[in-house]
Amino acid sequence: MRDPALYKAQHQKNDEPRAEGLRVDEDTIRAVIEGLRAENRTAPYLKDTARALGDWADELKGKPLVTVSKAELERVLALNGARNHRLAALKTFCTHYVKAGRLKATENPAALVEIKALPAGKLKKDKGYSMATVMEHYRQLDTQPARDLMVLRLKAGMHGSEVERIAAGECRLKDVKGEGTGICAVVTFIHKGRHEHSVSLDAQMQAAAKRIIKAKYAPGKGTMGKALKRAAKALEAQRTDGQAVPYLLASEFRHSFITWATERGEKVTVSGKGVDLKEVQNIVGHRSGSNVTKDHYVSGVPPFIRIAGLSLEHPNDP
Repeated sequence: MRDPALYKAQHQKNDEPRAEGLRVDEDTIRAVIEGLRAENRTAPYLKDTARALGDWADELKGKPLVTVSKAELERVLALNGARNHRLAALKTFCTHYVKAGRLKATENPAALVEIKALPAGKLKKDKGYSMATVMEHYRQLDTQPARDLMVLRLKAGMHGSEVERIAAGECRLKDVKGEGTGICAVVTFIHKGRHEHSVSLDAQMQAAAKRIIKAKYAPGKGTMGKALKRAAKALEAQRTDGQAVPYLLASEFRHSFITWATERGEKVTVSGKGVDLKEVQNIVGHRSGSNVTKDHYVSGVPPFIRIAGLSLEHPNDP
């Protein structure tokens, strides 16, 4: 009533037919996430991708992708951090619909923008932690799920996504007779490289895996990060010099395991014998080790790496 002309103009604009073409919206995002789920992507990956695509939907405001320019994409990418992550999510979205035939490859706007290579640092950051550091932090962890996750990642070198698959029941856990070697079980799951992978477990890892499977839960990145921060704060409170204690990152546990394994690891087999897979590969004439692992290795009990000096102990552990 205050401005009839403006009111009419706004409604005429809203009533105009929308340009045809694929858009980033709730329905198209849902279809992409379902497609990724069918490819056995992990829940955290699906959640992060869905969040990034939701941000794209907000920024593009229903605009058809065929009308989006490279300059517009660069403008949106410059607004916030995590440029490569957000661009990768859009590329995943567009690739899905190019394969589905709903977007022409020549009209894919995400193909116009490249993921930028991160600048090389002057020195590479040291990866992993000392055994003494992880053992003292383990003793301060205040939840059993956090300790179980730490056990599997530090003593078996597992990825967080692999522990999540174990928690989801997407695995086989088989008890074995280790004949005094310390091997008590073998867990088999789909590796992040999408092939079947088996890991031998000692009694502590076996118990941790069973608790995770029974609870159908393993701490996510955020929950584990908070638990590690609380452990660092507890250690900090015990110090007399007043210095801060850096908290650990779960992503560094696998690097720690690899370092320890190369420095002081001991290869253990159920029989006490065995020939290295690379030598078996050469003897039988396989050019690729995948033939040996795919057809034979996963059917038995894989070697176990015992790390001398590593003892994860907590007074509340069962």
